[in-house]
This record gives sequence, structure tokens and C-alpha cells, in this order.
Amino acid sequence: AAGLLAGFVFTFNPQTLMRIEHLQAVHAYGLPLALLATDALVEGGRRRHALWLGLLLAAMAYTSGYLVVFALAAIAVLLLVRVRRLADRAVSSGLLLAAALAAALVLPLYLQYRQAAVEQQMRRSVESVHQFSATPDGFLASYSRLHGWLWSAGAPREFPDAYFPGLVVLVLAVAGLSRASRPGTDRTRIGVLAGLVSLGVVLSLGTR
Repeated sequence: AAGLLAGFVFTFNPQTLMRIEHLQAVHAYGLPLALLATDALVEGGRRRHALWLGLLLAAMAYTSGYLVVFALAAIAVLLLVRVRRLADRAVSSGLLLAAALAAALVLPLYLQYRQAAVEQQMRRSVESVHQFSATPDGFLASYSRLHGWLWSAGAPREFPDAYFPGLVVLVLAVAGLSRASRPGTDRTRIGVLAGLVSLGVVLSLGTR
């Protein structure tokens, strides 16, 4: 039930619905699946999970390079929280297998993209990064008229986009965090999710 609810929120959140024209965003499903494969690999050290992780990273690379960057950052957070599991040889070798598989599959695409980037001078300036960076106000801004009426009506704000996730998502997040104090709860996964949220917010601010 929790997985279905999370999938519903992930699919129908404002950021997804407002970016229907960005076709690469349709393939953002690779992010949670890559995290799931990494978690399973770290937990059990099975080769099939390493293969799935490598294939998912490659699939994201062929749809959007940004997704690969986001996935690698998220995987780094997961591994940092569960760093003790890296001492398991099966886990460390599985991660190397996933990296090698992804690299082998992505290499042909990378070479073509690299050539095009050099020929067409595809570079982002610091000014461009600043322009598309989020602002703290943006996390309170919403596309919903209800939210605008409740707290942001008439408030002058400077932000490139609106990132408020919705009241339902916040309530569910608080409910999930409250379970951390219950006996028998796997707090490592809660730590991973908290780390992902913190890293996402910091990176979204860019140069601001």
C-alpha cells in the first residue's frame, strides 16, 4: 500500500504534471528503481540486483543525462548511510559490476554526445546555472490556487519555479518520520530518505 501511494504521489506531483512537454521527465521512474536496486544489493549482495542497477543507470543515461547525475548522488547518500555494508565483498563487487555494466552500455552514447558537445560548444555558464537555481521562497510557492489563497496571495516572490510538494505529501512525510521512534523500525532507510531530501534541497539552490 505504501509503495502504491508513493508511486501515485511520484507520478501525479505538480513538477511532473507541469513538465509534460519535457519528454525525458517521463523516464524519471529510473530514479526510485535504481535506489531500490541499490538497497537490495546492499542488503543481500546478489548479482542480479547489481545487473538491474547497471541496466537502470544505462537506461537513464539514454533518456536524460540529468537523471544519471541525480541517481548517482542519491546512490552516494544511500551508501554513505549504510557504509558498513561496503565491507561485505559481495556488496562491493556487486557495485563494481553495476558500474562496469553501466559504463560499457553508456560509452557509445557518451562518445557521440561528447563529440557534439565539443563541436557545438554545449556549455552552461555560471550565470545560466544561477538563473535556473531554486530559491528558498520557491519551496513555499505552488501552482495551486488554494495554496496561493492560503499563504502566498499578493506576496512578491522571486523564484524560477514552484516546488511546494503539497500538504498531503508533507503529512505523509511527517507520519513516516514518526515511525522512526517505534521499536523494530529500520532507521537506516529513514536516514537515507532524510539525507536525500537534505541533499536535494541544497543542490537545488545551485549558486544562490
